[in-house]
Amino acid sequence: MGHFIALLLLFSTIDNNIDESLGDNYDSEEKQWATETSWAALIIGFLCFVCDFAGLFFGTSLFYNTGNMFHILVHFIGGILLSWVVTYSWNYKALWPIVATCNIPTALYEISILLGIKVFKIIVY
Repeated sequence: MGHFIALLLLFSTIDNNIDESLGDNYDSEEKQWATETSWAALIIGFLCFVCDFAGLFFGTSLFYNTGNMFHILVHFIGGILLSWVVTYSWNYKALWPIVATCNIPTALYEISILLGIKVFKIIVY
């Protein structure tokens, strides 16, 4: 939950990170590109959380201990990193590596479990 809350908090503070990252001499195209890439990373992170919460609430991956430990570890690290992004106004370019390593793998795990149960019927539920 801390990772999710830090991501939601970043939706309101991302402009500060962009301004700190770009410095004083930048043009409007640079700021627009930075804003678009930052918002894209935040939206993809949010969509990955939708997949994670769907798996949690529908119970598809609820009793897979190894997967749950993976979720706990990755979301703990993601929560710490995003909290630092907010607190220390890290560069906006740090968002994509955090989303790529802390959000996308867990969403892919949830999607693979869901496909394995409902579509391919290879995981006995």
